[in-house]
Amino acid sequence: MSQYLRDRWGTDRGFPGGPVYAITQTTDGYLWIGTEKGLVRFDGLNFLLIQHANNPSLPAGPILGLAADADGNLWIRQRNPSLLRYRNGKFEDALPELERKEVGITDRKSVV
Repeated sequence: MSQYLRDRWGTDRGFPGGPVYAITQTTDGYLWIGTEKGLVRFDGLNFLLIQHANNPSLPAGPILGLAADADGNLWIRQRNPSLLRYRNGKFEDALPELERKEVGITDRKSVV
Protein backbone atom coordinates (compact mmCIF):
# COMPACT_ATOMS: atom_id res chain seq x y z
CA MET A 1 0.00 0.00 0.00
CA SER A 2 2.97 2.34 0.38
CA GLN A 3 3.08 3.01 -3.38
CA TYR A 4 -0.36 4.65 -3.26
CA LEU A 5 -0.88 8.29 -2.35
CA ARG A 6 -3.70 8.97 0.05
CA ASP A 7 -5.14 12.29 1.14
CA ARG A 8 -7.80 12.88 3.70
CA TRP A 9 -10.09 15.86 3.23
CA GLY A 10 -12.01 16.59 6.42
CA THR A 11 -13.20 19.59 8.39
CA ASP A 12 -9.58 20.48 9.15
CA ARG A 13 -9.11 21.05 5.39
CA GLY A 14 -12.31 23.01 4.76
CA PHE A 15 -15.03 20.38 4.34
CA PRO A 16 -18.16 21.72 6.11
CA GLY A 17 -18.79 18.38 7.87
CA GLY A 18 -21.82 16.20 8.36
CA PRO A 19 -23.12 13.15 6.53
CA VAL A 20 -22.45 12.80 2.79
CA TYR A 21 -25.33 11.44 0.67
CA ALA A 22 -24.05 11.81 -2.89
CA ILE A 23 -20.94 12.66 -4.92
CA THR A 24 -20.58 13.32 -8.64
CA GLN A 25 -18.19 15.08 -11.00
CA THR A 26 -19.25 17.46 -13.77
CA THR A 27 -17.48 17.81 -17.10
CA ASP A 28 -15.72 20.99 -15.88
CA GLY A 29 -13.84 18.88 -13.31
CA TYR A 30 -15.63 19.99 -10.14
CA LEU A 31 -16.63 17.40 -7.56
CA TRP A 32 -20.10 18.05 -6.17
CA ILE A 33 -21.01 16.65 -2.78
CA GLY A 34 -24.54 16.34 -1.45
CA THR A 35 -24.50 16.68 2.34
CA GLU A 36 -26.84 17.21 5.26
CA LYS A 37 -25.72 20.84 5.29
CA GLY A 38 -26.37 21.38 1.58
CA LEU A 39 -24.48 21.37 -1.69
CA VAL A 40 -20.68 21.48 -1.60
CA ARG A 41 -18.39 22.11 -4.58
CA PHE A 42 -14.79 20.91 -4.46
CA ASP A 43 -12.19 22.13 -6.97
CA GLY A 44 -9.36 19.86 -5.81
CA LEU A 45 -8.09 22.36 -3.24
CA ASN A 46 -11.06 24.15 -1.70
CA PHE A 47 -14.57 23.28 -0.55
CA LEU A 48 -17.38 25.76 -1.14
CA LEU A 49 -20.70 25.28 0.67
CA ILE A 50 -23.30 26.75 -1.67
CA GLN A 51 -25.95 28.26 0.55
CA HIS A 52 -29.51 29.41 0.03
CA ALA A 53 -28.64 32.89 1.34
CA ASN A 54 -26.31 33.47 -1.64
CA ASN A 55 -28.40 31.48 -4.14
CA PRO A 56 -32.14 31.96 -3.45
CA SER A 57 -33.08 29.57 -6.25
CA LEU A 58 -31.34 26.76 -4.32
CA PRO A 59 -33.70 25.77 -1.49
CA ALA A 60 -32.11 25.29 1.91
CA GLY A 61 -31.71 21.77 3.22
CA PRO A 62 -29.91 18.50 2.62
CA ILE A 63 -28.94 17.26 -0.82
CA LEU A 64 -29.80 13.58 -1.20
CA GLY A 65 -28.90 12.86 -4.82
CA LEU A 66 -26.64 14.24 -7.54
CA ALA A 67 -26.07 13.34 -11.17
CA ALA A 68 -24.06 14.95 -13.95
CA ASP A 69 -24.93 14.69 -17.62
CA ALA A 70 -22.80 14.89 -20.77
CA ASP A 71 -23.85 18.52 -21.35
CA GLY A 72 -22.21 19.61 -18.09
CA ASN A 73 -25.48 20.01 -16.18
CA LEU A 74 -25.70 19.05 -12.53
CA TRP A 75 -29.01 17.47 -11.44
CA ILE A 76 -29.89 17.90 -7.77
CA ARG A 77 -32.42 15.97 -5.65
CA GLN A 78 -33.49 17.24 -2.25
CA ARG A 79 -35.96 15.95 0.34
CA ASN A 80 -38.81 17.93 -1.14
CA PRO A 81 -40.46 16.74 -4.37
CA SER A 82 -38.34 18.81 -6.73
CA LEU A 83 -35.55 18.39 -9.23
CA LEU A 84 -33.06 21.19 -9.71
CA ARG A 85 -30.62 21.67 -12.54
CA TYR A 86 -27.45 23.73 -12.29
CA ARG A 87 -26.28 25.02 -15.65
CA ASN A 88 -24.54 28.14 -16.86
CA GLY A 89 -23.97 29.21 -13.24
CA LYS A 90 -27.67 29.16 -12.30
CA PHE A 91 -29.95 26.87 -10.34
CA GLU A 92 -33.36 26.25 -11.90
CA ASP A 93 -36.40 24.11 -11.25
CA ALA A 94 -36.28 21.43 -13.94
CA LEU A 95 -39.65 19.79 -13.28
CA PRO A 96 -41.79 22.14 -15.40
CA GLU A 97 -39.70 21.27 -18.46
CA LEU A 98 -39.92 17.56 -17.75
CA GLU A 99 -43.65 17.33 -17.06
CA ARG A 100 -45.44 15.55 -19.84
CA LYS A 101 -48.49 17.01 -21.41
CA GLU A 102 -51.63 14.95 -21.65
CA VAL A 103 -51.47 12.66 -24.64
CA GLY A 104 -54.51 11.27 -26.42
CA ILE A 105 -54.53 7.61 -27.39
CA THR A 106 -56.74 6.19 -30.10
CA ASP A 107 -57.57 2.66 -31.10
CA ARG A 108 -56.80 1.98 -34.76
CA LYS A 109 -58.96 -1.13 -35.28
CA SER A 110 -60.17 -1.72 -38.78
CA VAL A 111 -63.80 -2.58 -39.32
CA VAL A 112 -64.42 -5.58 -41.57
